[in-house]
Amino acid sequence: RDEWELLRIAFFSEHWRDVARDQVKPEWVRAPAARELYAAVVRHGPMLLPGTDVELSEPAAELWSRVKARLGELNTQNVESMYDSVWQTLAARPLILEYEKLRAQLAVANEDEKASLMNQMNVRRDDLRSRYRIAFDKWAYRKQRRRRKEQKP
Repeated sequence: RDEWELLRIAFFSEHWRDVARDQVKPEWVRAPAARELYAAVVRHGPMLLPGTDVELSEPAAELWSRVKARLGELNTQNVESMYDSVWQTLAARPLILEYEKLRAQLAVANEDEKASLMNQMNVRRDDLRSRYRIAFDKWAYRKQRRRRKEQKP
């Protein structure tokens, strides 16, 4: 969902394309077709139109068609808040993955290693909270929902 919104916002206007280019690294986009399309829009901007020499794979071209069809649904009032949520979520992914790897290591760590791992996890969590507050809140909410589902009989 975040990658889809990033693409719609990047195509919304030249201003948002420039903002995304400056803040969102293509490698943060996980889905291959979305990453290819995002890299193309960052590189080619308004030249990414049918009939130009920009080559896209079939999945990326199909995604581009779907994005184009939904561009009219965006309006200026909600693009900024959507973008803030999207870029923070994408930027926070590497830190969240690091945190989750540490948490997995904690399950098999001996007592001496656990204190160090817990300290590293706290550092990652605090970094997430301070740098990417919106993404941190979404992540914490999702973690809480997963725990509740796991506790239900």
